[in-house]
Amino acid sequence: MRYLAVLLIGAGTLTACGSHAVRHVSPGPPTNSRVERCVARLVAGSDTSVAGKEQTRHYILDSYCRPFEQRGWVYDDGALKLAAHLSVQNGGSCAQGVAGQPANVVPCKLEPSGNGVLTLDCGLLRFVRRSEVRTYLRRLQASGPVACDEGIPLTNLGVR
Repeated sequence: MRYLAVLLIGAGTLTACGSHAVRHVSPGPPTNSRVERCVARLVAGSDTSVAGKEQTRHYILDSYCRPFEQRGWVYDDGALKLAAHLSVQNGGSCAQGVAGQPANVVPCKLEPSGNGVLTLDCGLLRFVRRSEVRTYLRRLQASGPVACDEGIPLTNLGVR
């Protein structure tokens, strides 16, 4: 749910700019209905106030739905392909190193916590097709227990 927190902070910041803020205009050609359905899904799943919906919509359009659609990761109904979640999950960077030596920046790895539970950022998994989410979770659960970072039940992930 880190993505939702970032989304809400970004929307809150834009809303806090006041009435003198310049309206954000998305670059590029008009969006297609697949992208619009993706935006509608993600906006409906956010906890944004009515005042922040338009800024949130533009943020979701530019940061998620349009780039995902350009990569072929959005279904006709606006649901996301698992590749969208994986790209966000693997897009971060982590520091790795040995004491006394400079750290190296490496891709982050999913690793179980001290209690052996693999904790996922499940924000985007809520918008991925349920069949893809279940296959993905079964693969992860083969190595041990899996949970969502915000305590979302795994059975609540995915769309039909």
